[in-house]
Amino acid sequence: MKRKRPDDRNQIFERMLCNHKENILLTKSLGEGLGYHFLSLKTVQQEELFQKVKNYKDFAEGFGNSIGQIYDRFDSILQLQILKFIGGTKEFDRRFAYQIGNRFPSLNHYIRKEILQKISKTETTDEFTDYFITGVMNSFKYLEIDSQNELRSIILQKKPQLVKKIQEL
Repeated sequence: MKRKRPDDRNQIFERMLCNHKENILLTKSLGEGLGYHFLSLKTVQQEELFQKVKNYKDFAEGFGNSIGQIYDRFDSILQLQILKFIGGTKEFDRRFAYQIGNRFPSLNHYIRKEILQKISKTETTDEFTDYFITGVMNSFKYLEIDSQNELRSIILQKKPQLVKKIQEL
């Protein structure tokens, strides 16, 4: 069997994305699958994926979802680089934010501080903030008291309509 060259793979990838309107589920799944295997890709390929996210919203949604799910496995340098991408597309922001909110207690203290700082200084989109808050509410009880209090303060500042929900946590 003839082995495919990298150029052939890129052409197949491009054709799949070009037909993304007819294959929404396939495009999301492609993004999700590549996100789960992100660490096994070369740096150049990782950067190319983030460029694709800007052009294909369904791909961005799947990619953001899977990157968020494995975010705690990345080293802190890569985590910080990915945080810089927030605001690239709302589809990526939504899914990524929700997933890191769900996993917020498992992130290291430094990265948690960076995320909270971004949110509190309005360096994030409304989509990112809303979906992060929704995700973090699922994992809130697993945070230390200091982190809970800091989050309460930020949530009340950003989303005062959630006062009642925050008091229940």
